[in-house]
Amino acid sequence: MASYDLFPSCVPSYDFFSGGKPYTIWQSTTEKYGVIRAERRIEQEKIDFILANKLKDEHRLLMKYIYYEPWKFKGVEWFTKKHRWSKRKYYRVKEEVDKFIELLDKRESF
Repeated sequence: MASYDLFPSCVPSYDFFSGGKPYTIWQSTTEKYGVIRAERRIEQEKIDFILANKLKDEHRLLMKYIYYEPWKFKGVEWFTKKHRWSKRKYYRVKEEVDKFIELLDKRESF
């Protein structure tokens, strides 16, 4: 994605900012918004890369149903029959996915 997509298309407004220092700074709120948005995009791309390349297919499959398409998930019985998994495998993979999500949650919020 091009960098111009990250910034809103409007005239920037400048805020008077004083950080308790003896000098003051004029800071563009539009620029600040674009930088925050770009940082979030980078973080999301890192997470997407991990999901696409580092996780096993079984982890991605379970994450898809639990986190991305929860309306399709109709319970453990339904899932294990549909994908021919044992309940033991389901709960093992679910525990690993939960650990992965917990690690992502511990990261600095973006």
